[in-house]
Amino acid sequence: MSLIKKNEFKQMTEQQLTVRLVELDKELLKMNGQRAMHTNLENPGKVKLIRKTKARILTRLHEMERQTVQQKPVVKVRQAVKETAKSQSVKPKAPSKETGGKSERHE
Repeated sequence: MSLIKKNEFKQMTEQQLTVRLVELDKELLKMNGQRAMHTNLENPGKVKLIRKTKARILTRLHEMERQTVQQKPVVKVRQAVKETAKSQSVKPKAPSKETGGKSERHE
């Protein structure tokens, strides 16, 4: 039982999801106010359902945001790392015997 069905959820745009999120915020605020005043809620389980639906919407919005960002293919990234490693040819420093393996910063 959810407030938004899976099919509807996948077809919704970013704007529609944002509008729905605002509506859920208002409804949750109203229900929390009723709980704080110790009045009986019509459906106490709906609070949990609203919170879960909000989390799903926020997750979907985050996924949409990540998809819009252009990501480099893994192969190109690996090649770039190899090329920079070859050009720099940096070797890690061995710890000094005088300091007992501690770096100068820790003295």
